[in-house]
Amino acid sequence: MNENSTQELTSPNSTTDKWETEQIPKSVNQDFGKDESALKETADTLRKEGSAIVHTAKESAARRADQYTEELSFRIRSVENATRGAADQLRSDEPEFVTHAFDWISDQTQKVAEYIEERDSKELLTEAKGLIRRKPAGVLGGIAAVGFLTARFLKASDGERQQ
Repeated sequence: MNENSTQELTSPNSTTDKWETEQIPKSVNQDFGKDESALKETADTLRKEGSAIVHTAKESAARRADQYTEELSFRIRSVENATRGAADQLRSDEPEFVTHAFDWISDQTQKVAEYIEERDSKELLTEAKGLIRRKPAGVLGGIAAVGFLTARFLKASDGERQQ
């Protein structure tokens, strides 16, 4: 077929609502084919660039999560040091079970800090999700207990400052 040949296209006539046959030059169809391949190339390019952006965003989020994990570990180490210091101060004045409780808390916070330092944020998130799914009541109870102990500790240390 040559470029000047035509193809019939059936379309509705807006004034009569009847279908009519129009003549479309083949060259127009070839132009649409070129445009279609250009659109496919553009879509492929956009897909690749979009994938690169998503990959970069994921890497950035992972780095930021790892930074938060390091900060969390540092804060837990601070709690460990504070409870160890409190245990040392209480040894001479308080009953032995109180200092043992503070020593136990120090040991547990040390284990938690080491646990966090040995894993990346992705592993920690996966393990946390699994624990929450397996034992939701235990997790909520643990959070409540930590909150209660933290409040008691802060209240006690605040009372000592005021005296």
